[in-house]
Amino acid sequence: MFGSVLKRRWPFWRALAGIVVLLALPGCGPADVNFADCVGQVAGGARQMEACTQVIEEAAGRADRRSTAYLRRGVGWSAKGDNDSALADFDKAISIDPKRADAYTNRGLIWFAKGDSNHAMADYDQAMNLDPRYAGAYYNRALVWSQKGDRDRAMTDYTKAIEVDPKYMPAYINRGVILVDKGEYDRAIVDYDQAITLDPKLAISYSNRGLAWARKGDNDRAIADYDKAAGPDPKFGTVYYNRGKAWFAKSDYDRAIADFSQAITLDPTKAVLYGNRGLAWYRKNDNARAIADYDKAIGLDPKNIDTYNNRGLVWADRSDYDRAIADFDQTISLNPKYAKAYRNRAMAWSGKGDYDRVIADLDQAIGLDPKDAGAYRDRGLAWIDKGGDINHAIADFSTAILLDPQNAYGYSGRGILNFYSGALAKAQADLEQAAMLKPDDAYLAIMLSLADRRNAAVDHLREATGKLDMTKWPAPVVRMLLGEKTSAETLAAADDPDPATKTGRVCEANFYTAELSRIQGHDDEALRLYRLAVSDCPKNFDEYRAARLALRALSP
Repeated sequence: MFGSVLKRRWPFWRALAGIVVLLALPGCGPADVNFADCVGQVAGGARQMEACTQVIEEAAGRADRRSTAYLRRGVGWSAKGDNDSALADFDKAISIDPKRADAYTNRGLIWFAKGDSNHAMADYDQAMNLDPRYAGAYYNRALVWSQKGDRDRAMTDYTKAIEVDPKYMPAYINRGVILVDKGEYDRAIVDYDQAITLDPKLAISYSNRGLAWARKGDNDRAIADYDKAAGPDPKFGTVYYNRGKAWFAKSDYDRAIADFSQAITLDPTKAVLYGNRGLAWYRKNDNARAIADYDKAIGLDPKNIDTYNNRGLVWADRSDYDRAIADFDQTISLNPKYAKAYRNRAMAWSGKGDYDRVIADLDQAIGLDPKDAGAYRDRGLAWIDKGGDINHAIADFSTAILLDPQNAYGYSGRGILNFYSGALAKAQADLEQAAMLKPDDAYLAIMLSLADRRNAAVDHLREATGKLDMTKWPAPVVRMLLGEKTSAETLAAADDPDPATKTGRVCEANFYTAELSRIQGHDDEALRLYRLAVSDCPKNFDEYRAARLALRALSP
């Protein structure tokens, strides 16, 4: 096809720094065995819990020790997952010593874990009132602001935590998360650099910095950081997922699939992993594996609109339009305002030749997103399909160009329509612009070559091959037009084990052979092949539309 108008969405999933919990702990007191073990043993261990309890139960025990013991036992309960008991012990610690900022901070953490952000906020505020230079309190309050969706206040608190303690590494990480969300990638990278300086072995810092590089479009640096993150933590599934996305962006689908597969091995319950691996299989033209992955993703998350949409695209590419429409219907039922689903369903209706429904869906898509240049381009094609409504088609192609002057396919649609309407100079100008915008699109290079020849201009096809992938289809068509292959050899090269792929390629071989025959003055052969293209081409192929226009132009 001249250029796909179906939008393959890549569902965006990311995981940045999780909540880095800082439990504030007091320093070790006198060398009493129970007190030393209460403070010094691993929180939640049997001996630590026993020692803290013994300190608490000592009738003559000092108040400061008992407060510390409640605090430490509360930390132990938290480590064991018993937040209610932890909360009770932190209450006791505060009642004994109401000026303990660390007790308020730890109680705030428990409230936060229990989903009570208001009580958590109150405790962090009190901790800061008691100790304005307590970095952990600012940091933990920032977590609450983030949960509430107030990024600016969270940023302020992370910054304050860093000001009072420039070595407070978690604050750099989470401030970097907000900066990435705000699109301030350079500042985020500076924060991650600092976090890495403070702890060169922490995988999350490399992973998050890699994501910032990826957002800047520097996938090589992103991959380098993901490699570093995977080194110290080979079970960090997010790293493999994000690295897979970077490989995908570089069109290295084999490496992308390998990373997505590793992420799936580490966590086989995440639907998005299968969905994105399915997209990589699709780009490798392995539709069977793409469908299998989309099926798995839908089984895990039956409400993900992107997966239905993407599976619908695969069905459409296989010319299974009924299944494609069913998937787009499901996408729309889940989100009736998802404009791309209407646009994609329109293309499936086009494959079935139901042009009234095509235009209705594209009207809906444009109504939802009136700045989508591609939808106007698609509707321009639909006007041609519906009966050659040239005025409406030209108007829609021109609107597409006005909305997005860098979109090659608005120019190509208008250029092809002008080509078959006899306005060869206009056609050549539009197709030159399209080919300049997308120099790696072989179909645009082919159509420009046909316009050049029909307009008795210099043919740029041989020059264009330097930027085309001449190892895959439609390279045989290019070679035929350059005189390096016969039409029979080109038709033979169209063979493919996938029936839908073969049908599309045979359609294209016949159509472009018709164009070559017409240039060579063999109009009868051209007419035969145009009719064959109209008979056999998928109805949503540009070659089908062009063949119909050509037959109309050649009709007496």
